Amino acid sequence: MNIGREVGNVLHFSEQLDILHKHISLNELPVKKRDSFDEQCILLEEYLGEDNYKSVYKKMRTLNILSGIMAFPILLLIVGVIVYSKLNKEVNIFAFILENTYIWIGAGVLLAMILIVSLLFYITKNKLYYKIYPELKNKLHIN
Repeated sequence: MNIGREVGNVLHFSEQLDILHKHISLNELPVKKRDSFDEQCILLEEYLGEDNYKSVYKKMRTLNILSGIMAFPILLLIVGVIVYSKLNKEVNIFAFILENTYIWIGAGVLLAMILIVSLLFYITKNKLYYKIYPELKNKLHIN
């Protein structure tokens, strides 16, 4: 993850939210102003009578939550292995894991699923912010 890019994205979408608020005020649109960029886009889209942004946003959030749910057991397992190996010096937990192929197969499948879900999240996020949002701005006649 590139922190500089993420800071740039935060600033960009903060600026975009400000543009949306100005458009609402200048055109006296019957839309409430929100502090969240995505919520503001959803409200503007509802004003237009559409739901494309909202449906893709829900899909993106679901994928994000799913990847977190899938990664959480791995985090617990890693912490458990480290704590157990520190408390019980006689048992070599890493050797046990290396000797059991079912653990490797399960870990590989879970890792592949996490990577697929993460890729789908990335694709959905790019579609939302770089395809659907510009279309929404065009429909609202925002330059």
